[in-house]
Amino acid sequence: ALDKNQSTGALTPFHFVVKPAFRFMKHFLLRGGIFDGAAGWNYSISMAQGVYWRYVRVGRCRQGVGKVSAISRLQVGIVGK
Repeated sequence: ALDKNQSTGALTPFHFVVKPAFRFMKHFLLRGGIFDGAAGWNYSISMAQGVYWRYVRVGRCRQGVGKVSAISRLQVGIVGK
């Protein structure tokens, strides 16, 4: 979420509804997850949830809920900045 915070404008329903839905359709229909049965369904749902929670985390960072730990900074490579 830290890497997306600066490049994302105002969070709108587009980020919480359209982007996750498109990610699901991308993986389930366009990338052939439909042919993998339950595994393809679960993977597509997981990818959509990842997009949704990314923007939830961006919103929480902007509100100052939960401090960013040193480990989180290490994960995105912003230590020392």
